[in-house]
Amino acid sequence: MPHKDPAARKAYHAAQYRKHAEERKAHQRAYHAAHREEHNAYNRAYHQEHREIMHARRRAYTATHSEEKHIYNQAYYVAHAQDISLYHREYYLNNHEQILAQKCIYYREHREERLAYRITYRRNNLETCNTANRFWRLRHPEKHAANNRAYRARKASAPINDLTEEQWNMIKQYFKFRCAYCGKKPRCLTMDHITALSKNGGHTLGNVIPACRSCNSRKKDKAPLVPVQPLLL
Repeated sequence: MPHKDPAARKAYHAAQYRKHAEERKAHQRAYHAAHREEHNAYNRAYHQEHREIMHARRRAYTATHSEEKHIYNQAYYVAHAQDISLYHREYYLNNHEQILAQKCIYYREHREERLAYRITYRRNNLETCNTANRFWRLRHPEKHAANNRAYRARKASAPINDLTEEQWNMIKQYFKFRCAYCGKKPRCLTMDHITALSKNGGHTLGNVIPACRSCNSRKKDKAPLVPVQPLLL
């Protein structure tokens, strides 16, 4: 080993460092695997204590390396798409209630911002949004119909507007997919409100029954054509 020449000594140490790089990495991996919990606890405590510093550092790095990070992230996601999808699915299942609670809080606190963003995005991407909506309606006709019914109830200022698609399917099954008035089994059942929306009726489980188009048209906003027992839970 050359001791006197600084340049030679530096080159020697660099060569030794490169020579044992794999051994050193293997040792670090083994150490982290054996002390994973301690390492994670230390990292969490450190990040919690230096939250502002870490955020500022991350923002500064992102601002100066945004293009590099974008390219790296794209390549990483393509190479690990299945692993990332499985991780996110498992995390969502294990933290479902917490995620929903956080979303509700966020939506309440940023309602105006989200509404303004959606309006601006739709205005700037009108054709894309219309195409996506058309495809969604074709793939989910039942949900689309349920959304329209809920919209009509909101427009009529219904005192209760909580009927879900699952409840509507349950009501149809309870009546054996037949009209509650005439007993026929039509190709398409319509949703009839026992107390009409225009007369302050609710869009809710206890005020909805299935009816064929003919009976629904004859009833309009009057009293039920025959006595009926709605599905009550």
